Amino acid sequence: DIIICVTGRIAFRFSQMAAFVGLEMAGVLRFGKRVCVCSVQTESNSGPGWIRRANPYSGKPVYAETVEWSVPEMEETPRNTLERIVWWKSDEVDTKRESLPFLALRNRVMGLEKDQGKANGSLVLEKLKRKPDTKINRVAEIRYKWPDEEGPSPEVDSMRIAAAADSNGDVAVAIQTDSKYFAGDLQHMNRVRAASELPIICTDVINQQYQFYELRYHRADAAVVLAAVYTKEDMDYNLKIAKVLGLALFVEVHSVEELDYALSFKDLKAILAGPRDLNSMRSSFVDSENLVSERIDELRSRNIIVLAEGREEEIEADSGLIDAVIVYRD
Repeated sequence: DIIICVTGRIAFRFSQMAAFVGLEMAGVLRFGKRVCVCSVQTESNSGPGWIRRANPYSGKPVYAETVEWSVPEMEETPRNTLERIVWWKSDEVDTKRESLPFLALRNRVMGLEKDQGKANGSLVLEKLKRKPDTKINRVAEIRYKWPDEEGPSPEVDSMRIAAAADSNGDVAVAIQTDSKYFAGDLQHMNRVRAASELPIICTDVINQQYQFYELRYHRADAAVVLAAVYTKEDMDYNLKIAKVLGLALFVEVHSVEELDYALSFKDLKAILAGPRDLNSMRSSFVDSENLVSERIDELRSRNIIVLAEGREEEIEADSGLIDAVIVYRD
C-alpha cells in the first residue's frame, strides 16, 4: 500500500530512511518534532530490525473520496533500554542540529584537522591488537553511571582515570558520553585528551552520522555503532564516514546473527563483542568469549580486532580469543 501525506511544509529526511524497519522505499516527512513515513514495505528487504532506529509513528486512516491520509501518532514504546536510548539519540541530535547545523560542525572538524590532522584510527587498532602469547590488552573505562542507577558516581574523575591509565599499562581509554542515561558529556573527551595521549574510544550510542563529526570534534579516535540498528546501505556509509575522518569503527554485536551480519561487510576492521543485557546495558566477558568462539576462524583469517567489556574478575578466565577488554569500574 502506498500512502501519500500532503502538508504545507514538507522536508524530506532521506538520512533517516533506515530508522524504520522493513522499508524498501520511504520518504520521511518532518512535522515539527513528529516524523511521518510514506513507504512500500516488503519482507525481503527489511534490514536487520533487532533494534528500531526511531520510534515508529502511525495513525488511523481517514478516507475522503479517493484520498487517504493519516495523522501521525506514537505507535509503540521502546522494547528495552537500548532501544529507548537509540530513540532518544534521534531526538537529541535533531535538537543539536538546530543550534549547530551540520555544515557548521563539519567546518569545525575541518579546522581541527588542519591544525592537528585526522584521528589516528589505525593507531587504535594497532594498540588493541593482541600479540601471540601475551595477556589481553586492557582499556580504561570512564562511565559515570548505568541507566538503572540514580545518579553519577562521585568517585569517577575523568582526568584522574586517564592519567592513571598511562601508568597502569592500559592501551586506550573508553568514554561513555551520553548525558541522559550515563551522565556523560562530550567535553569529557577533551579533558581526557589534555591528561593523556592514549587513544580515545567513544562508546556513546550513534543514531545519526552527524554524531561522527561531533565526537571527532571532541577528540575521539574511535567510535562504536550497533549492528542491530543499521541497514547494509547505512552501515556501509558509516564505515566510509569513519574512514574519511580517520576514526576506527567498532561494530557492536550481541548475537551470532548480528556477528554474521557484521562480517558481511568487507571493510569491517573491528567489532565490539557485547552480548549485553539490553535493559541493564551490562555485558559479560565470558559471554563475549562464547560469542566470538562461534566465528573465531573467520575473525582471525580477516585480522579483525575483537574488543569486549567485562568485570575484573571475569577477565582472569581469559582464553585468548579476544584482543582487548574495556574493564568495568563496578
